[in-house]
Amino acid sequence: MISKRFIPVDSETFIQNFKDARFSDEKAAIEDFISSYNGMNKTPKLTSNQLGIAVNGFSFKEEKFDTLRKLHLYIIDRQNLNAMIEKEISYFDREEAKKTCGLQLTQRLTIFK
Repeated sequence: MISKRFIPVDSETFIQNFKDARFSDEKAAIEDFISSYNGMNKTPKLTSNQLGIAVNGFSFKEEKFDTLRKLHLYIIDRQNLNAMIEKEISYFDREEAKKTCGLQLTQRLTIFK
């Protein structure tokens, strides 16, 4: 018998589930994606573009930031994370989004080198 307990949700399936979800089910799609990896000794993997799709699926700042907090740790192409934030987060919230994802500290350290 195969269930989500034995096979974690891959990133493509997660994005499709997220796109297919109704407004109230989008958060459940994120939780299902993350929880499918619990106890598996595996880590979810997402691209910055896939995170952008998830962030863009929400209208309110709180929901966007909740999504960032939950998923940014699983980004495999962190070099593209800044560009995704520039694209998907409003101008006035970008600094906070970068800080949430740990990008501000990296940029400041680069200046002092």
